[in-house]
Amino acid sequence: MLPNWATIRSDGYWLNGANGPWALESLPACRIPPEFTLDGPAPDCSTASVDESSKASPPPLVLGRYLLGAQLGQGGMGRVHGATDTRFEGRRVAVKTLVLPDVAPDMKEQLTERFKREPEILALIKHKHVVEVLDHGRDADGTLYLVTELLEGDNLNEHLRRRGAPFPIAHAADLALDLCAGVQACHASGVIHRDLKPDNVFLVKAKTGSGLEVKIIDFGLAKGQHAQRLTSAGIVPGTIRFFSPEQAAGEEATERSDQYSVGLCLYFCLTGHEPFDQLPGNPLELITAISNSAFPRPRTYRELPEALEAIILRAMHREPARRFPSVRDLGRALWPFASAVHQELWRTEYGPDAQPLPAPEPSVVRTAASVVVVEDDAIDITREGAGTNSWWHRFRRRRR
Repeated sequence: MLPNWATIRSDGYWLNGANGPWALESLPACRIPPEFTLDGPAPDCSTASVDESSKASPPPLVLGRYLLGAQLGQGGMGRVHGATDTRFEGRRVAVKTLVLPDVAPDMKEQLTERFKREPEILALIKHKHVVEVLDHGRDADGTLYLVTELLEGDNLNEHLRRRGAPFPIAHAADLALDLCAGVQACHASGVIHRDLKPDNVFLVKAKTGSGLEVKIIDFGLAKGQHAQRLTSAGIVPGTIRFFSPEQAAGEEATERSDQYSVGLCLYFCLTGHEPFDQLPGNPLELITAISNSAFPRPRTYRELPEALEAIILRAMHREPARRFPSVRDLGRALWPFASAVHQELWRTEYGPDAQPLPAPEPSVVRTAASVVVVEDDAIDITREGAGTNSWWHRFRRRRR
C-alpha cells in the first residue's frame, strides 16, 4: 500500500499528496532516491521542476516495494520486468504484471482469475527445477503482480536456436532428467502444467559445475488438483503445435499429457526441430497430424541409438495409456544416456532403484523414411511409438 502522503504517476514519479485532493498539473514531482523505502520518510518534493536529464530516459517504475527495471519479456497476458526488492537489501527479482488483451469481458475475467491462481499453484511446489515464487499482490492502482526469483539465461527455444545445432545426447538427456524431476514434483503436488514447451523450459547456469540446468516457468495454464475449472467446456488452453493428441481431441490434460510434452522437448533438444514444424500453420491440418502422431521420427534428422528413439516415441505415444506410467519412469528410462554427474544426481534424489537395466539392441528388419518396424518380441517400436512390451516393462515386472 502506498503511504498516505503520496501517489504514483503512470510515468513512475511520486507526487506529494499530503495536502488533500490534488491536480496532476499543479503538484511538484520528484524521483525516488536509491535509498528510499516505503516505510521511510517522504522524498523531498520541494522543487517543482524535474531534472531535464531524466527526460532522456524513462524513469524506473515502482510497484509496491519493487523498483522495476528493464522489461525482460511479454506474453499473451503478462509483462515481465527485472526488479529490485527495496526491503531485502537490493535483492534482484522478476516481477510479472497482468496485461489484459482486448478481449470480451468474460475472457478478461477468466485471464484475471488464472493470473491470481498462478502464485497459489507455484506455492504448492518447492523444487530446484521449478521457478520459485516469492510474493504476489495487487498494487494501489489495481495492477496484479507476481514476484519470482530472477533467472539469468534463456529458454530452451532461444538457446537452441542461437546454438544452431542439436545438443549432444548426454547433454540432452541431462536436461531431460532435470525436466522429469521438476514435472514429477509438480505431479506429486497435484499440479498439471498443461503448457510445457521449449519456451517454458528455462536454462540457467548449474549451481555446481559448468553446465546448464532446467527451471520450469509460466504456470499460467496449470491446473491444481482441487482448483475450480476456469476453461469453458470444449476449449483447450495452450499452444496448438505443442498439444498432446488428447488435448488436440479436446480432452482434459492429465499427467501423461505433461509426459508427452517432456518427450517433445527432448525431441527438440536432440533434433533441433519441433515434431510438426514441417507442417504449414493451418490449425486443422496441425490438429489432424497431432491426433495421428504424424511426425518424423527423431532418427530422420540425426543418428541416435534406437533405444533412445524408442523412449521418445513411447513418451509421445498417441494413446496416453501406452506412455510411461509416470514422468519419473520416463526419467529412469533415460538414465543410461545421461552424464555420470546427472546419473548420480538422479540416484541421490530417487534412491538406488533409479538405475534401470541397459536396453537391449533391437533387430530392425525393414525401415522407411518415417517408419520403423521391429520384429523382436522384446521391443515393439511402431510408427505410433514404443509399445508396452519394452525392456523397461520387463525390468519392472522382474522387480515386482
